[in-house]
Amino acid sequence: MDTSAAISRRILLQGGAAAAVASFLAGCSPGRSATTEAGKLRIGYSNSVIGNSWRGQFVANIEAKGDAMKASNIIADLRVVNSSNDITQQISQLNNFLTADLDVVLIDPVSAGSVQAIIPRLKAAGALVIVSTDPAPTEDALNVVGDNYTWWKMQTTWLVEQLGGQGKIVMVTGVPGSTADVQRIKAAQEVLNTAPGIEVVASVPGFWDPARARTAMANVLATQTQIDGVLMQDVMTEGVIRAFQSSGRPLPRVMTGDYTAGFLRAWSALPDLVSIGVPYSPTYGADSMEFAVRLVSGRTLKDSSISPNPEREDLRNAVLLFPSLAITRDGSRGAWTPEGTEVISLEEALKRVDGKPDSYTLEAPMSPEQIEDYFA
Repeated sequence: MDTSAAISRRILLQGGAAAAVASFLAGCSPGRSATTEAGKLRIGYSNSVIGNSWRGQFVANIEAKGDAMKASNIIADLRVVNSSNDITQQISQLNNFLTADLDVVLIDPVSAGSVQAIIPRLKAAGALVIVSTDPAPTEDALNVVGDNYTWWKMQTTWLVEQLGGQGKIVMVTGVPGSTADVQRIKAAQEVLNTAPGIEVVASVPGFWDPARARTAMANVLATQTQIDGVLMQDVMTEGVIRAFQSSGRPLPRVMTGDYTAGFLRAWSALPDLVSIGVPYSPTYGADSMEFAVRLVSGRTLKDSSISPNPEREDLRNAVLLFPSLAITRDGSRGAWTPEGTEVISLEEALKRVDGKPDSYTLEAPMSPEQIEDYFA
């Protein structure tokens, strides 16, 4: 591949891409104001794993975003490849991208450190490289990833508020050692350090697996007689509820919840349960594409939009996508609610998942205005 020619072509694309992005954001008809050059942008997306419902929606949203951008003459092609949570397979797929003459490559890495060697080679081939959704400790690419710290800080603050700063709670965490889990636990601890009346009587990993969370909670229930609240991460709530029900114990009054259609329906059938859902949205990959087309067109991020890398805090090269949606029973906000986060009622959430299977994740795509706020 002639790398210098590829890079020159990308420089020529920038002006046209900027016009096309403006057209897309303005809701113009496909192709209006977009130049021919803009429509030649080619994007590759390397996804780490496929197989569960969240990932199914994640990939479907990426593909839908690609279709919309093609219809609006922003891009000519989107290539999506999925590995089976297999580092070797993902690197092989990225090696194939080296000769595909792509303008942008987005990577959701199987492992944080697995893609560091391939990224400089993709850049040398002329591509803008963005690490998407899950971070990587690389100096060679911008990370556009979910803000796990804020995600659990919101919910921990909410739980403390609902308990009036007093009570005994159980924490059910994710996969120990994973970046998301580390960031979330850090946020929770910082909030709990300011709430001396809250006692964590047990902290157990649930591995983001309802069955394993149910077993872990059952073991806690065998030894703890008083539990006023449960602070748990996502996709495990139904397992924890079953653990209480199987033990014959009443549910605690306050529990952080989930954002699947199944949990929302179960919550509506438990009128005394005080809960909250904050989607970790399967639209983050598609949102990353919005950042990519702006950056390749020559747009620049605000300095305030750049944060330390969650995997390496000495690197300041991450854009953190904040939680844009939360669900409470009555749609009320509080001190826990960040600026820019929409809060809806359980009733409204149920309308949004009407007709969807229980496994469906309530989505919270970032609006064009929210994305634009990151840019100068």
